[in-house]
Amino acid sequence: MSQTRTRPGPPVVLLVGGTDPSGGAGLAADLKAVAAAGAHGEIAVTAVTFQNSGSVEGWEPVQPGSLSRQIGAVLADGLPGAVKSGMLGGTGAVGELATFLQGPLAGRPYVLDPVLVAGSGDSLHEGGMPGLVRDVLVPLSAVCTPNLDEAEALTGRPVRDRAAMERAAAGIASMGAGA
Repeated sequence: MSQTRTRPGPPVVLLVGGTDPSGGAGLAADLKAVAAAGAHGEIAVTAVTFQNSGSVEGWEPVQPGSLSRQIGAVLADGLPGAVKSGMLGGTGAVGELATFLQGPLAGRPYVLDPVLVAGSGDSLHEGGMPGLVRDVLVPLSAVCTPNLDEAEALTGRPVRDRAAMERAAAGIASMGAGA
C-alpha cells in the first residue's frame, strides 16, 4: 500500500459513516464540510438510514467485512491525510475501523464523532456500542466530538449544564482522546 496519494490534488480525508437520504447529516454533510475546507473526501459506508429531515424510520448496518473492503479499496490509492468517523451503527464496524486505525492508518489524525443518537432522538446504534466506542475508538482519536447525549453515554453521567460539560470533556480526554 502506497504511503502517498497516486493522484495530485487537494488533501484527502477518509470519511467513515452512515448515509442520510435527506442530505442533512452523515456522509453527505461530511463531504460538504470537507470540500468547504478545500480537501477531498473519500467515503466508506457503515450503515444505510431510512430518514428524512424530521425523523429516522430505521437503519441497517452494512454486511460484515464490507467496511474493511471499502477502506481497503480507498487505501489502494494511498493513505489519506486524516480520518473522520460518524455513525458506525454496529459493533462489527467499530472493530473493522479500529483495525485500520491501528494498522495502515496509525498516526493519521482521527476525528471521532460518536454518533449514537439522531437529532430526532432516534437510536443509531446496536446495543453495547457506547462502551465499545469508549474503550476502543476514543483512545485512538485526536479529537472526539460528542453531543450531550453521546457525552452522557460515554461517561455514564448526566451532562446538562456547563460544569457537567467540562467534567465530561475532561473525562473523555482521560479516556485517551487528544481533545
